[in-house]
Amino acid sequence: SIFLLGETKAKVEELKSFVFSLFPHCQVIGTAALDEWNYNLDAMINEINVLTPAVLLSVLPNPLQEHFLMENRNKLSVNLWYGLGSLTGLKVETAWKRKIREFFGGRKLRKFLRNTGKSVEQSEL
Repeated sequence: SIFLLGETKAKVEELKSFVFSLFPHCQVIGTAALDEWNYNLDAMINEINVLTPAVLLSVLPNPLQEHFLMENRNKLSVNLWYGLGSLTGLKVETAWKRKIREFFGGRKLRKFLRNTGKSVEQSEL
């Protein structure tokens, strides 16, 4: 299960479309945009934790992404945070497509989830 996080709703929707274009059967269980939560991070983190995603995909811009993770990593009940940075031209960037495909289609994610006690098939992501 995947949770998508971004600074704006538009960026989150762009990421969601991009992920579904590569993996039409993945399971996106929730999304959040910081601006929609009025930067009320505790409430947003509680919402993420209620959904208990295996993976959080973030398209927060740098350095906001790093600050957010460092300040809130102990509060998040997420097995894996995968930060993509800003989404400039993501739809046409072949390097990003390759990176996402390698991550979700590769052995690294399945190995990580097995080591954390989760058993997730690619179709469930």
